[in-house]
Amino acid sequence: MIQRIIFLLIALNSFLLSNSQTTFNYVFKSPLTTDYVLDIAEHNGHYYAIGGGCANGICNGTIYRITKDADTLTKTFSFGDSSCIFSTFFIENNNIIIVSPISTPPDYYYDLMIMVLDSNLNCISRKIIDLPYMEYFDTWRMKKHAGLYYVLTSSQGPSSTPPNTGDPYFIKLNSQFDTIRTYVARIEGDQNIGDFIFSKDNAAIYLFSDLFFQLPNLNRSDQFIVYDTAFN
Repeated sequence: MIQRIIFLLIALNSFLLSNSQTTFNYVFKSPLTTDYVLDIAEHNGHYYAIGGGCANGICNGTIYRITKDADTLTKTFSFGDSSCIFSTFFIENNNIIIVSPISTPPDYYYDLMIMVLDSNLNCISRKIIDLPYMEYFDTWRMKKHAGLYYVLTSSQGPSSTPPNTGDPYFIKLNSQFDTIRTYVARIEGDQNIGDFIFSKDNAAIYLFSDLFFQLPNLNRSDQFIVYDTAFN
């Protein structure tokens, strides 16, 4: 055993307590030097968790399917020279849809990967979506709204304003995961995306983040920005 996945154990115990089930601890053995679990959900009596780990400079995505009796199915996906840790997912029609950034050669900037798995964690389809002006990403958030998929993240790299800080990055996809629009908000300051919600009338996106102002302020504050669904 190299590492306990502490976040997964806490999340599993929380799920089981909320469902009045007996709690248990489960330790995963991994050959990787680091392991992460970044999202977890319950569906049809199973708990699903995704994340991954890195070794020798390459990261692979991992998904776990766990029953309430702790029977576990684990699959790790390797993408050759590309590097990917699964970030978030949702379940539709008993299929698991993973939405994740993937770092691809030769520059190893990030693209968007959509991978669909069946309930036995077998890959049904995988799609890579080019993200113009995306360099290195920060927090990754995705929501489905009015039949469309919205992904909010931030791009950090030489093109950011100022360089190597965070610029909010918006992605809108249709039901087939074709790109409708991408947009980078070039707002002065280092912005790390927190989360977002839609307004009650479905006309606006409320973005929550923090903002680090450069000179002369050198202070960090919370930020709330309202966009329409076209990212204006």
